[in-house]
Amino acid sequence: MLAGTVQPFSPTDLKCPGGLSEDHIATLLSSPERTQRFAGVKLARLRNDVTFKEAIEWLRFHPDEDIYVRLEAAAYLTRICGDAADRQFAKFLYDSDPQIRLETVVALAATATAGSIRLLDEILCERNEDYYLRSAAAWALGQIGNDAASKSLIAAFGDTERAVREEALEALESLSSRPYKHLTDALLSGDDDSAAGAAETLRRYATLPGTELARILSEAEKGDRAWVIWLLSNLPSGEASIDTAIAQLQTINPRVHFAVTVLWTFLRSWIAPSWELNPRPEPIK
Repeated sequence: MLAGTVQPFSPTDLKCPGGLSEDHIATLLSSPERTQRFAGVKLARLRNDVTFKEAIEWLRFHPDEDIYVRLEAAAYLTRICGDAADRQFAKFLYDSDPQIRLETVVALAATATAGSIRLLDEILCERNEDYYLRSAAAWALGQIGNDAASKSLIAAFGDTERAVREEALEALESLSSRPYKHLTDALLSGDDDSAAGAAETLRRYATLPGTELARILSEAEKGDRAWVIWLLSNLPSGEASIDTAIAQLQTINPRVHFAVTVLWTFLRSWIAPSWELNPRPEPIK
C-alpha cells in the first residue's frame, strides 16, 4: 500500500546525466570517507581506466584501509592492470576471518582472469574446505561464466558432496553463454555423476545446437548410455529436428526408441506434474 502511493521513476529520470567532472574519480579516491573511496575504485574498474593504478595500489596495500576498499582495489589491479590474482588475493583468501574469506571470493568474481579462475577452482575442488566458501566459489565461477569457469563447474559434478554438485548446476544454469560442447563431453564420459549433471543442465537449457544433438544421437543409437536416453526423453517435442531424430531411432535401434517414447509419453501426460518418487513411504520402525 505504501509503495503504491510513490510515483515510479521514468526512464529519463534513471538515465545518467553525465555531469561528473573528469577528476571526479580522483576526488573520490582521496576522500576521507571509505564509502567514497570504495565508489572511486569501483568506478575506475567499471570504466576500465588504468590511469588510477598508482592511487588504487596505495589504497590496496595500506594497512589501515578498510577491507572492502582493499578487496575492490585488488579486483581493479587484477582485472584492469593485469596484476597476478595470487599477489592480490592470497592473503585475504586464507585469512582466519570467515567473512573476509567470503568477501574475497565475491571480489574474485569481478576479475575473470585465468589466475582468479584457478583460485576459485582450487576452493571449489577442495573437499576439506567449508561448504559456505565452496558454494561462493561456484557462484563466482558462474558470474565469470567463460569457458574455463564452465569447465570447472562441470568438473564439480564429480564431487562427493551433493550440495556442491547442486551449486555447480545452478551456476551453469544461470550462464548466458552456454557451454554445450563441454556438457556434451561430460554427458558422454564414463563418469555417471558427471553424465547426470550434464544431462540435467542440458535438460534445463531445453535446447541443443545441431552439432551436439548429432553427437548425442550417435551415442543413443548404441543404446548403452542411460543418461543420453533420459536427456532425449526430456527434450521438448514439437521441434522438427528433435522429433525427426527421435523418429529415426525407430529404425536404427527400436529398443532405444521404445525407451525414449515411453519416457516421453509419461513426461507429457497429465500425471507427470503430480508424480512422486515415494508417495507412501514406509513408517519408521
